[in-house]
Amino acid sequence: MEQALARANGGKGADAANACMQLIEIGRAFETRRAGAV
Repeated sequence: MEQALARANGGKGADAANACMQLIEIGRAFETRRAGAV
């Protein structure tokens, strides 16, 4: 989906898409860690 967004933006959104992916990965890691801590 992020690649589709980047293509729709003519490639200008690639950096933003990468940043979003990093935030998603961090969020998943945080949720997993929190779930494991409970």
